[in-house]
Amino acid sequence: MRVLDSCVTATIGGSKDLNKTIPLNVSYKERLDDYSKSIYNQLKLAVSKYESKASCNLFPRKIPSIASCGIALAQMPAWLQFEQFLGQMDPPTRGTYTRLPKEYTHQSAPGQSCEILVSKVPEAGSVSGRWFDIWAAGVDIWTMCVQNSMSGIVTDLGPDRRIQIEISDDPVADA
Repeated sequence: MRVLDSCVTATIGGSKDLNKTIPLNVSYKERLDDYSKSIYNQLKLAVSKYESKASCNLFPRKIPSIASCGIALAQMPAWLQFEQFLGQMDPPTRGTYTRLPKEYTHQSAPGQSCEILVSKVPEAGSVSGRWFDIWAAGVDIWTMCVQNSMSGIVTDLGPDRRIQIEISDDPVADA
């Protein structure tokens, strides 16, 4: 991929037939919907500026494992559809919903573990959000915090800004 002054050119599989030039002034949604479909639905490419929202804990009780956190992130869903999230004690609703808090864990070796906790504040009540945004915030924490020997958290996710994700070796202890 090469970046030009006003566009990004991506070459897929080395074939000139699959070259696609995307103007930088096109919005993120337009890039996904309009430009990636013409690449035979094999690749979705999104290029956009991203500012980290991760708050890192400089002195975690225990440092989460980079490898274990990468595997735990890979276990998470990342679909784009909005979904309802309910607390553990909330009554069920119609349609698709997920109960929060939800935990993703992995231990790659003794003493090399990671816990990802997705929760909402306050615990009671329904809230909507996209797993893609939650997963992307997790990748943000993994990149900015975990790879620098810290745990971290991103809050204010979803339209209601009530979803948060925390990555740690023990999210409850580091909170």
